[in-house]
Amino acid sequence: MNSKLTYFLPLISLISGFLLALLAAGIHSSFFILLPVLAFIMGYFSSWRWGLICCILLFSSYTFTIALMWEVRYAFVGISQYFGAFFGGGFSILLLGTLAPLVRNGIKKAGAIIVLVLLIVAVAGCSYLSIPRYSYNFGLNIMCTQNMELLIPTSAASDDMAERLLKSTKSHTSSYGQDWYDVQLQETEYGQMWHLKMYGRMNANPDPKQTGRSSNWYMRSNEVYSWPGKSPVKMIHISPKLEIKEINKFEPDALSWPAVITQDEILEEFVMPVKVRTETATEFVIQIYYSVSKKSMINFGYTKTESYNESVQNPTWETGNDWILLPMRAEHNKSVRGSGD
Repeated sequence: MNSKLTYFLPLISLISGFLLALLAAGIHSSFFILLPVLAFIMGYFSSWRWGLICCILLFSSYTFTIALMWEVRYAFVGISQYFGAFFGGGFSILLLGTLAPLVRNGIKKAGAIIVLVLLIVAVAGCSYLSIPRYSYNFGLNIMCTQNMELLIPTSAASDDMAERLLKSTKSHTSSYGQDWYDVQLQETEYGQMWHLKMYGRMNANPDPKQTGRSSNWYMRSNEVYSWPGKSPVKMIHISPKLEIKEINKFEPDALSWPAVITQDEILEEFVMPVKVRTETATEFVIQIYYSVSKKSMINFGYTKTESYNESVQNPTWETGNDWILLPMRAEHNKSVRGSGD
């Protein structure tokens, strides 16, 4: 197809791939669906050779931009990631660009029908991959020389999606066998809490750097699908939480670009009441974490993850009969990751 526009298609392909990657990573993963559509358009308005070239440039620009968002170095040295994205489905983009000119010869012809079926399959596949998946984790790791009795906060839900997550939550034990010998919900002066009895799992010195097994207990959900996706920020959180101080401070990842897409935001700091009893007073190391994450594919082999996390900041304390107010931090994290990462 002879047209002045044809000669500008390679440049248009490069720019389109760049802008589409920003939309998919920065606004919503559903923009990924437009990648095969753009490939078809590039091929339709050119010959099969120009269509192939344009779609190579389109896919390369799109993937390179997303690799920059992961880590700048992977955009230049992560060759395996490019091949992974290609064999994960990126080859369909090149096929669409090469075969799209067949549709101009008549939509009822066999070749045109095959191309349209391929377009529908590619769009459907990208649609499925781009649907956000949510998961929920709430856990405890504790290193102590004695068996212990604990009161720790539960979690609170703030909307329908959070309720769905809580309903799918299951309790899990590690492959080493059960760490706890009793768990139940108990009312306290701070509201309802988990009451756990756990086995001591460490030698005399509770050093967080020491290699050794810790007692642990956690609950997690299966992935919950949502379309359109909702932000996970503060959907579920630890409760009760006291002395809340808003921070709202961004900590962009220096290795990634652009910072507005890949960044960590400290939302707030607060304290959380816990009580840890042992037969005799002893030092212990504790980690409590809660997270809800939203993950969706924005390319073949690349995912966008958004998560809300609450975790303890000072891990070392001493057991006793009094409440301990653990310093906690809430963070909102956004990142782009490559396959196998």
